Formats: sequence, structure tokens, C-alpha cells
Amino acid sequence: MGVCKQAVNENVDFKIETVVLGTFRGSELRTGFINCTGEPLPAFPFTLHGRVIVYCEQSHSLKCLIPVGFSDQQLAQIKLWGTNH
Repeated sequence: MGVCKQAVNENVDFKIETVVLGTFRGSELRTGFINCTGEPLPAFPFTLHGRVIVYCEQSHSLKCLIPVGFSDQQLAQIKLWGTNH
């Protein structure tokens, strides 16, 4: 795959069910993901009403990594990371 010369920022809305680490005020989050493919974002993990785990940081602007599928095992692992810091 070559260099992305014309990226599209696609916005995605997330309903927040649980904040695992840190704080967040509100129940929804809108963030953008850079899409260089020229196609809509892939169905997973951007499926309507799908359950995902999203890591975001707020510095000057909101930056989020690509969501991963939700599972009890993954959530438990993330909670363990929080207790180790």
C-alpha cells in the first residue's frame, strides 16, 4: 500500500457504558478516524451498536486508537493494567 495522499476523517459516535481508567463527563463521545482507503470504515469494529473498547487521550485535542472488540477477558486485562500503575 502506498502513501495516503488524500485522507478522509470519518466521525464515529460512541455511547459510553463504562469508563475503566480516568474520568469522562458525559455519556457519548464523537471522534474521528483517518481513512485512507477511499472506502467506508470496515464493518468491524465500526458496526452499529457493536460493543467495543476504545482508548482515548485528551491533550490539545482528543486522540483515540482504533477500537477493539469487547470481551469480558479483554476488559479484565485492561482493569489489571490500571491496578499496576
